[in-house]
Parts: sequence; structure tokens; C-alpha cells
Amino acid sequence: MKNSMRDIDFIKYGFFSFIPSAIIIFLTFGLMALKGFSYGVDFKGGMLIEIQSTSSLNLPLLRKKLFSLTQKDVSLQEFGSPCDALIRLDLPKNTVTLEEKDQKAFLDSLKQCLGHKIDMRRIETVGPKVAGELVYKGVLAIVVAVFAMMLYVSFRFEWPFGVCAILALIHDCISILFFYLVSNYELSETSIVALLITASYSINDTVVIFDRIRENKQKNPSLSLYLLINKSIGETLSRTLYTSFTTLAALVCLYAVGGSVIQSFSLPIIVGLFAGTLSSLLQAAPLLLVFERYLVSEKK
Repeated sequence: MKNSMRDIDFIKYGFFSFIPSAIIIFLTFGLMALKGFSYGVDFKGGMLIEIQSTSSLNLPLLRKKLFSLTQKDVSLQEFGSPCDALIRLDLPKNTVTLEEKDQKAFLDSLKQCLGHKIDMRRIETVGPKVAGELVYKGVLAIVVAVFAMMLYVSFRFEWPFGVCAILALIHDCISILFFYLVSNYELSETSIVALLITASYSINDTVVIFDRIRENKQKNPSLSLYLLINKSIGETLSRTLYTSFTTLAALVCLYAVGGSVIQSFSLPIIVGLFAGTLSSLLQAAPLLLVFERYLVSEKK
């Protein structure tokens, strides 16, 4: 089996994988311009209330009651089971948070509106200004992490390795953003965590392959870069796939039995796992050949 792995032309399949990846990237930016993301309370600001009833909830009736109570943009949706629902209330602009007395008054009136059979299980409040800071700090964390990874790979290997690794990481992050755009999942703080986990996992696989490329280059200096990359990916393929399948098994278990909150966290990471494995095997290393042929060789 190991010999058959080494005979696979990974670079050829890698070049073919650039096509769907490019399509996903263009679709992501197109959807961002047309519809944008569905932001959670963390990034949008507002009040999030999780309610639970002893019987199935009549959502249209509750929606009418909430509108008559608040006269504001209030959304109501089923959450997990017919007995559970989420109430989402937008706060006024330039509001840091609701005053304690206003929040208490609203919750009291909400309890009277919903009735005694409905229990408020969770209440979260985030002002638009605080939400804006969370967005800024979240994006900053991703940019700093990706830049630090590029510096690490560049110093450990050579600058083309660092650039190729970062291009693969950008592909992985865009793939997760594409998932959020085409699904009903909201972009929130957990999305930042999912992006950072995917980036760290993907760079680990990429560094293993790059390290094998460097090792094989020292052993076989006369071997062409094309054959060198194919050989290195083939030698590390079993390790990459076993690691991915093991991680995937744990994430699938979390998604299956973790509940709706854990599902919204684990599913984006599953998407990132597939994208990261693909980019490490078929994109990061083959990009080295592009740099060698069209950039490095021209300078020489």
C-alpha cells in the first residue's frame, strides 16, 4: 500500500483541486457582497433569550405577542425541540448595553406575555458597541495568528514555504466562511474559535509534509522538485489521513450527541478539517512547484 501511495501523482490532482477551490473563493466573496453573513448576538448586538415550555410552542402566536409587547425587531425561532425557542431582540444603535432597570422591566413584561408555563433558561445581552469590538478583536486574532504562522514556516524552511502555507490557510478559512454563508449558522465568537482551530490543525499537517520535502531534498539533491513533492506527500499520506480520521470521529460524536450549541461549534470545524486536509495534501506542497518554476527560477 505504501508503494502505491508513492506512485500517486499528487501534483496533478492538486492542480485539478485548484478549480473547485477557486470557485468557492469567488462564490464566497460574491455571497458576502450580495447577502452577507447572519451575525449572532455576539457580533450584532442585542438580547438573546432561550425559552422552554412544558408543551409545544405556538411560534406564530408568540411572535404576535412579542411584537405587540416590544414594537421592535424581534425574531423567534425553534431551538432544538418544539418546546424550545430562541428570542432575539435588537438593541438601539450606539447602545453599550441595556440599563439594569430597563432589562428587568422588559424581562418582567416578557414573562407576563409568555405565561407561567414558559421558563427562561438563558439570557445574553450584548450592546452594538461591544459587538463591534468583538468583531475587530476576532479578526485581529486571526490575522495575527496567520502572520505568526507564516513567519514561523518561513524561518524554519524558506520564504516560498511560508507563502504557500499561508495561501493554503487562507483557502481553509474562506471555506469555513463559505459554509456560514450557505448555511443557517450564525457568525459568532465560536466562529472565530473554529477558524483558529482549523488554521492550527492545517498548518500542523502542512509543516509535516514540508519537513519531509526538506529531508528528502537533502537525501536526493538530484531529484526534481516534481518527483520530490510527490514522494514526500506519499510518505506522509497515511499519517495525515489517520490523524484526520481520528479527529473527524471525535467531531462527529460531538455533533451527534452534543446538542444544538455544540453542533454549531463542531460542524464548522468538520468543514475546516476537510478543507485543511485537502489543502495540506493537494495545494500547499504543489504550490511550491509553481513558485519554483515561475518566481524563484526567474530570479536565479
